[in-house]
Amino acid sequence: MTATGGRAAGADKAPLLMAGLIVFNLWHLLGGPVAAFWGIALSATGFVWLARSAIPASIARICAALVLIGLVVWPFGGAGLHSITRGVYIGAMIASVMASVSLLARAAQRSPGLQTVTGYLSVLTYRRRYLMLAAASQVFPCLLGFAGVHMLFGVASRGAHAGETERLALFTAITRSFSAATLWSPTFGNMVILLALYPQLRWSQVLPIGLSFAAATIVLSLFVDRRVFLRHHDQADEPPPPGVVRASVRVLGSMLAFFAVVVAVSLRLEIPVSGAIAMLAPAVALGLHGYFNVFESGDRTAAGAWRRFATDAAALRGFAPEVLLFMAAGCGGSVIADSVPPAWIAYAVGLLAGHAALAILALMLCIILLSCVGLHPVLTVVLLASTFTPQALGLPVLPHFCALLTGWGIASVVAPFSMLNMTAARYSGLAPYQISMRQNWQFGVVAVVVATLGLSLLA
Repeated sequence: MTATGGRAAGADKAPLLMAGLIVFNLWHLLGGPVAAFWGIALSATGFVWLARSAIPASIARICAALVLIGLVVWPFGGAGLHSITRGVYIGAMIASVMASVSLLARAAQRSPGLQTVTGYLSVLTYRRRYLMLAAASQVFPCLLGFAGVHMLFGVASRGAHAGETERLALFTAITRSFSAATLWSPTFGNMVILLALYPQLRWSQVLPIGLSFAAATIVLSLFVDRRVFLRHHDQADEPPPPGVVRASVRVLGSMLAFFAVVVAVSLRLEIPVSGAIAMLAPAVALGLHGYFNVFESGDRTAAGAWRRFATDAAALRGFAPEVLLFMAAGCGGSVIADSVPPAWIAYAVGLLAGHAALAILALMLCIILLSCVGLHPVLTVVLLASTFTPQALGLPVLPHFCALLTGWGIASVVAPFSMLNMTAARYSGLAPYQISMRQNWQFGVVAVVVATLGLSLLA
């Protein structure tokens, strides 16, 4: 067998190791022994190795730099095996959720209801399309993951618009609303990582604030784009195709039912919501394939559903860059945070402690500014959560958590090289800088001010 053939055969086995990572992570969440840690570590290492051909050189260099920095600072602080353990568990949690949600998203894309809704969005007049895309960006990505973002960007790229400004506003409406969805949905990595860093908090405690901030984000987006929105005079919309309302209700109801079951399982087993998602999403995906097979081809066999599911699972090897990055960022961030000299932390804390608004503003700006120069928010969030703790800054846990979550959300909109803006740039044909910082700097400034005021009142 040639070297290329051997690598291909190995890559085919990578999804089995991803399944092992998910199972061992659930075992750990359910109170498993130290063997669960080694199972996670070995599964993640084997998965990345077998799927290494999918890892871009840029990601490999970033991870190598994180490892090198961690090794350099290790002897100078309080880092130890506990730092590595914490980082591995953080990486395992986000990898498990990403893989499980990906399986669910691929199955859900077969839904005729989703196809009906997206078809209707494509024929709406400008104002209605702007509003509906903003609303849909709160729902589709939660159900479909980043595939939902691709679907909505495709809708925004179709149709004739009065000018480039109007077209650009549709893309930014999606990116802003998507960033708002990360403030409340447990299917996104932002929420998963932060809940792993704050085990004393539950998703249900964060949900009301996240939903409030999400609604405020959509209103703020309309305010920033009000001139474009108001000067566009629409003709009457075409009547909705048959079944659009019914399909929309069915899609939304399915998502709410899934979240309800996830929360119930989380409470019953006393595990994080993200763990319940990783547990249930693959089973739901398999069930959806069976359901859609019946309607598409009349195939009622379990084997037919399993073949579809196995095909989707084979695509999980494409997550090797994310698994490597999140493991490296989790471990590197934990080691670096534990190695920062206490005197440095004490000095910075002394400047911020007792000033809730200043501390909240500093946390958000740190994430946003470092993201704009290319540092991944995962590393920044782990560092800030581990060094500038709520106790050190004199902040309640919930506002501290929300400051990091909100800063991360704003960073995804204004940072030119975030995955969200890079994808928007590809669909729009514009430069990443134009669709991010240039288009969103006003939105970013106002969002930071509003979030600082709101979280200061909460504190």
